[in-house]
Parts: sequence; C-alpha cells; structure tokens
Amino acid sequence: MQGKLYLCATPIGNLEDMTLRVLRTLKEVDLIAAEDTRNSIKLLNHFEIRTPMTSYHEYNKIEKAYTLIEQMKNGKNVALITDAGTPGISDPGEDLVRLCYEEGIEVTSLPGACACVTALTLSGLPTRRFCFEAFLPADKKERQAILEELASETRTIILYEAPHRLVRTLEELHQKLGNRRATICRELTKKHETAFTTTLEEAGEYYRANDPKGECVIVLEGKSREEAIREERRQWETLTVEEHMEHYLSEGMEKKEAMKQVAKDRGVPKRVIYQALLGVMLLLMLVFGTGCGQKETAGTEQIGVAQVLVPEAPGEEVLTAEGVSVDISNCSQGYVVTSYTGDAAKINVQITGPDTVVYKYFVEQADPQAVFPLTGGDGLYLLDVYENIQGDQYAALMNNSFEVKMENEYLPFLYPNQYVNFNKDSEAVKKAEELAEGQDTELDVLQAVYYYVTEHITYDYEKAENVAVGYLPDIDETLETGKGICFDYAALMAAMLRCRGIPARLDIGYTNEGVYHAWISVYLKDQGWVDHIIEFDGKSWKLMDPTMTAAADSSAEKKQIMKDSSKYIVKYIR
Repeated sequence: MQGKLYLCATPIGNLEDMTLRVLRTLKEVDLIAAEDTRNSIKLLNHFEIRTPMTSYHEYNKIEKAYTLIEQMKNGKNVALITDAGTPGISDPGEDLVRLCYEEGIEVTSLPGACACVTALTLSGLPTRRFCFEAFLPADKKERQAILEELASETRTIILYEAPHRLVRTLEELHQKLGNRRATICRELTKKHETAFTTTLEEAGEYYRANDPKGECVIVLEGKSREEAIREERRQWETLTVEEHMEHYLSEGMEKKEAMKQVAKDRGVPKRVIYQALLGVMLLLMLVFGTGCGQKETAGTEQIGVAQVLVPEAPGEEVLTAEGVSVDISNCSQGYVVTSYTGDAAKINVQITGPDTVVYKYFVEQADPQAVFPLTGGDGLYLLDVYENIQGDQYAALMNNSFEVKMENEYLPFLYPNQYVNFNKDSEAVKKAEELAEGQDTELDVLQAVYYYVTEHITYDYEKAENVAVGYLPDIDETLETGKGICFDYAALMAAMLRCRGIPARLDIGYTNEGVYHAWISVYLKDQGWVDHIIEFDGKSWKLMDPTMTAAADSSAEKKQIMKDSSKYIVKYIR
C-alpha cells in the first residue's frame, strides 16, 4: 500500500496556532520534509515530536522530490512543513505536490496559519476578490512587467516583502499604481503585531523615517471599477477607428463581431464604424493604388518548372520597430521576411490577412530571420509584433498594416517559409529530383513523393508526446532519421512538391466532428486546385485517388466531391 503526502500548516509566529490535527499527523508520519531543518527542529522540540526529519528546499526540490516519492511508493507517509505557514504558498512545496499527482501519490492538506490570508482579513480592504503575488521578482524587467499588470488589477492585491526592501517596493508601487489605500502588516500573530492602515505615499514616508522590522505583508486596494472603465474609454479614444478594429482582429475576432465591439467601446451605432472604415479603405486605394510591390506581369510561369525559389529581403519597403524589421518588398510574391536583433529570447509575430485568420509565428534570438507566407490572398494585412518578457508574458513592439496584391495566387505555396523550410542544397530537394526522374506528369511526381515519404518515414510517437509549443519541422532531419510526427510528414511532402514546381498548400484544421486533421492540396495545370489530395486523419496518411477530380465530369460526381470537402474546416494554411 502506498503512503501519502500531508501538507501541514505550521505557526507563522505564535506557537499556539498549531492545530491538534497537525500535531497528531507530525507524530504519526514516518518522515517530515522541512524547508529548513534548523528552524523546524525548534518547533518539533517544543511539541516533543521525535519523527525523523529531512530537508526539502528550493535548491534540492526536484531531486529530493523523487526520493520522497519513492519512499511514499514503498508505503511511507511523509509530512511537508515550511519555515512558517502553509506549504505550497510561495515555496517549493508546489513542485512536490505536482510531482506526487503525476506519480499517482495521494496528497492531503491540513489547514492552518497562512500569512497572506491573515493579513487580508486584518487589512480592512475588500476581501471578496483578491490576488496574491508573493514577492516581486528581483529581475528588473520581470519586476516592471508585473507592476504594469498590477496597475490595472481591480482585485485587492497581497504582496510579501522583506524589511530591508520595503521602502523601495512601496516607492515603486506608488509610482506605478498611484496613491492607493494600503495596509502594511508586520510581525503577524506575534507580540508586536501591527496592521498599519495608510496609503502608499504615507507608508513610504513613514518607513523612510522608521526602519521596518520583521517580514511584511502589503495589502493594496485594487483599481476601482469606475476608474478602470474611465481609463479604458480614454485609451480607446487615442486610437483611430482602424487601429481599434485591428486590435480585435489581431485577437482572432471575426470582422462583424469586432465592428460591434468597437461601436460598444466608443458608444456609437455600428453604422458609424462601418462608414469610418469604408472611408479609410477608399483612402488606401487612392494612396497605394493596387498595393505594395505589385509587378506588371502576372501568370503561372513557375508552375511545373522544377526550381527552388529563393525569398529575398532587398530593403525597398520595410516596417520597423525597436529591434525588429519586416521586409515587405516582395509581398506580391506571397511572403515577408522578418528580422530580430533585440535582447529578448524571442518575439511573437501575428499576421492577420483579408481572410481574418490570425497566424502566429515566433522568431528566436538564436535564429533571428524568418520567412512568413501571406496565405490570405489580396487585400489588407495587419501586422502585430510582441516581445517576450518572461514565460508566456509579452509586450507590444509593433502594430502596422500593409496592402498586398499578389502576382499570382500560387506563389505563397511555391516559396519556402519557416514551416516548409528548404533550399537548393536540401537533401529533400535532391531526393525529389531523384523521385521525379522518368515521371511523365505532375500526378506521377505527386504519387512518387507520397509513396516514398509514407513508406520510408515512421511515426515518432515519443516525439509526438513531448513536442514543444512552436515546434518547427526540419525536413532534412526527418529524411535522415526516418522518423517524424504528422507536421514533419506534411512539411517534407510540401517541400518536395514545391521544388518540383507543384504549388502545395499545407492545410491544418478539423473535421465537422471536431477531429484534428491535416491535409495537402496541390495545384495542377490541367485541373486547377485539387483539395485534400493528401490527408492525415489523426492516425495515418492517405492519398486520394488522383483521377477522382479528373473523372468527375458529371454534375452528380462533382456534387459528391463538394460534399466530401465540406466535412473539413481549415484553421491554418502554411
């Protein structure tokens, strides 16, 4: 029988706050894991607890966690205690709990003292809604990002702070949040406990003159709802109607819904927004004519011609912001080139085309240039760039737009890009040339590529289980290892077809039943676009009978093909 993990709350200052249940549990378990054994031994001695103790802290939390889990699997019961308060609140206990659940170990929490809740109830500030931030990060950039978030927080805010950093933190909070009401709690549950109800400005002045002693809990009032609404309205009023629309479209909102929301934000009828946007579009047509980078000729010269098209960034038309540049000189060819020279680990580039689909790409510092396709056809493209601050937090770097008139609709699906990445020296290109030799038609080439990839590449289940967010296929690695996930298969086949002059569109989406689906559509000179000719149904790849559309001469057969195609919902095109 497996043991169990007990999370035991201990006093935060007054030993009389120890609960009877925790006392009994600490005496009955086989082992106590303590954040600092030197502090905890005093507590155990006071209550005459003789249970063996081991250390579990920030610097050994992962290695020691697995040791403790192994002991629990062998039937031992373990109690986790922190220096003071409830384990898992602003300490490494949260990691042990998570790992226990992953390993199937039962966890129970024994309630008791907790500094943040004690301070909240003492503060005199609203308690129905609150957020807990623990200690602000030491890193300057991270710290500023959190302070920016707290500035718009409407819930009561709880922070921990050490006495020697209290004045600095109060000054920063005052600067970012304004002169909010605050309660500074010190020495909670002890003889000299204080709860100083004040404002951030007054608290800063007081503690500059009087050195604080003991760990502190800062409780702040959140921004009032009325203030938040007024501030939001002021922010919208600084934007043009077009910029306001772009804000919602970049979040993936449909045009119709975005127009409704803009009208609501501005307190005007929807027709007013429609008329304003219509005026902007007419102005763009007058200023830009037919669009950026348009060429005088248009056609299908590249189709059926075996060649590797090379994306270029000549710098003739470039959108720039701090550390980032987006070269749109060749947008008529169906792509833009993004470069990043900033200090962040990565940036998030969001491109919204006339189809209103938001495509999210990442450019990392280690690979600072990337080619992104323009798959939404002709029209206005919105461009938003965000710089990674920490974790999943981003700050806006660029908000822009550009007009596109494609030389032809096939080019985005002939050029390489970040997802279908190849060049003339790629092994995939050489293999495609080898496979195409002796083939009479584009259909023959397509079938040769399909059968080679599906027969020589095996599905990598381990990789599929551990694939990271933002994963990018490496087509030559897939060829070399002979393994890959569905994305690798699709990128490899698309690259091999494109370098043979066959436009290959990588579609990703779902069936009407909500099942994940991926497929490749190609353009054939004699037939036009053949949708879903190669598809992945979540289990395996399939090749549609290439003669199906060619043979569909009767209206009944064409209706059946349209019916089959309607089962698929495209989410992204690469």
